[in-house]
Amino acid sequence: MTITVVFDHNVSPLVPRSLHPHLANVGNEAVALCDRYPSDISDIDLFARMIPAGRHVLVTIDRRQTRRKAER
Repeated sequence: MTITVVFDHNVSPLVPRSLHPHLANVGNEAVALCDRYPSDISDIDLFARMIPAGRHVLVTIDRRQTRRKAER
C-alpha cells in the first residue's frame, strides 16, 4: 500500500517536490498540500479528506495544532 507524505502550507513546496522521486522509488509519494488540496482548506477538513483517502503522514510545523482540542 502506498504511503503519501503530505507537507503542510508552512513547509516549502520545494521539500516534497525534491523528496518525491526518492520516495517514488519505493512506491510512496511526497506532495505539497498546495498541489493536492485547496489553499484555504481548514485543518479539520484536511484531516477529514485524508483519512478515507488511505495512508497519509502529515508533516507540519504548525504548533497551534497541539493547542486546539479538535486537532489533537
